[in-house]
Amino acid sequence: MTIDRPGIQLRMQWQGLERAASTLSALMARVAHRGVILRAVGEALVTTTKLRFEKQQSPDGQAWQSLAPITLLARAGDRPFKKDGRTLTAAAARRSTGAKILLDRGHLWGSIHAQLQGDAAVAVGSNLVYGRIHQLGGTVVPKTARALAFRAGGKLILIKKSVIPARPWLGFGPEETRAVEATVAQFLVPGLGRTTEVL
Repeated sequence: MTIDRPGIQLRMQWQGLERAASTLSALMARVAHRGVILRAVGEALVTTTKLRFEKQQSPDGQAWQSLAPITLLARAGDRPFKKDGRTLTAAAARRSTGAKILLDRGHLWGSIHAQLQGDAAVAVGSNLVYGRIHQLGGTVVPKTARALAFRAGGKLILIKKSVIPARPWLGFGPEETRAVEATVAQFLVPGLGRTTEVL
């Protein structure tokens, strides 16, 4: 499986997933319209990837790094974090506002999709350029200005750089393996005459 977009690139070969690969290979050899299966597999992978945003964790189950206090302030824009007449710390503000990592406006989450790559592969990912920096991490620096500028807590903030930690949202973990196996198993019953048990 391959995704190669301006935002992120992921390459996965079926041989790394022996059980799912052997199941899928057996089915693909007997099915004339492979795209139907691959489309279903792609949609299952889109679902598991989007669920990762809700769980706030990488494919291997590691929790994403918390939002930095300055990010929480920037999300508030011109409003200082206040509750009951007192200013809150960034951590208290996050708990109070329910701020989710990578879900501020939901654009990255909403852009996740599957795309067939011929009749032998499916790609899952996003076409948003900033998906890459969230996946791999990196440093943002101004291109032409002396500083990056944004509003936080009612003030204009100028910084020389912004370090964004890696928060892997795309990948193939145990949940993806189970999703592929379950999806393929649905096609195995009518296609190969097997029982309904998942292989």
